[in-house]
Amino acid sequence: MNVSTIMHRAVVGFGVRSEHSCSPLVPATVAITLKRKILRLAGYMWASPYTISGIAIGLLLAGRFRRVDGVIEIHGPAISYFLKRLLLPAAAMTWGHVVFGQDEMMLNATRRHERVHVRQYERWGPLFVPAYLLCSLWLYVRRRDGYRENPFEVEAYAIDDPSSHHPNGSERIDGKWL
Repeated sequence: MNVSTIMHRAVVGFGVRSEHSCSPLVPATVAITLKRKILRLAGYMWASPYTISGIAIGLLLAGRFRRVDGVIEIHGPAISYFLKRLLLPAAAMTWGHVVFGQDEMMLNATRRHERVHVRQYERWGPLFVPAYLLCSLWLYVRRRDGYRENPFEVEAYAIDDPSSHHPNGSERIDGKWL
């Protein structure tokens, strides 16, 4: 085996031999798909302490549940009440693979932003909330904005700024709703 063959296999993948396939190797996409599923499951497990407690909170607050793209979205009057009375009032808040929203319209308006936080929970797992709070505290101590300048929020706002969307789905351009 020469160097170019080794490099090609490293980039494309080795594949799996199969007596049922037309080519001697099954495409590497089979291995990639399996790897993605394993990583996805690992992300769910790593974030599960928050997800489980989020489901329990939703049940205790008599929230309305729905599953959207593998994430549980919960809204209702009691959830809306608490979100509006947080230290920083929120339209929505992510807790593992659970997103709490004031109502369905707010969940729709904040979905892309909150999905960034879901992915952050998958990466950071049980360390996410302490890391988020420590970043905010550090920024506040330095007299900076502990919310908007928090690296976790910076990442989420880079993907989507919910304040640029009207809850009915229209976009804000140059300060005007379309």
